Amino acid sequence: GALGLARADRGLMMEYSIYSVISPESCASILWADPKKGETAAQALKLSPDKALELGVIDRMVREPIGGAHRDHQKTYLLMREALLVELKGVEKYSGEALKKSRFEKFRKMGNDTICHVNLESH
Repeated sequence: GALGLARADRGLMMEYSIYSVISPESCASILWADPKKGETAAQALKLSPDKALELGVIDRMVREPIGGAHRDHQKTYLLMREALLVELKGVEKYSGEALKKSRFEKFRKMGNDTICHVNLESH
């Protein structure tokens, strides 16, 4: 679901953001009938930008100001602007057809190197 909405040539995530179509608490409610196991679900879902980068779901993690993006809007804007300009410069030299082919290949490879198994018995 989240990938279907994020059809882009380059994907970025803020440092403290998560990438998911379901909250950890909702996931825990479904898997273990206990929303209080949200932390366990969050670990199983691997929602962090580091993991998304490792799996090829995103291309760059954008650092946030100390305390998070909500603490300093101006600094957040400058960090995001810089990251977007770098990414735009990286894709502007390619034709639409080349970008389309690259995007298709990127989405086909996402997560192929890692398989996530959740052991329901241990939770």
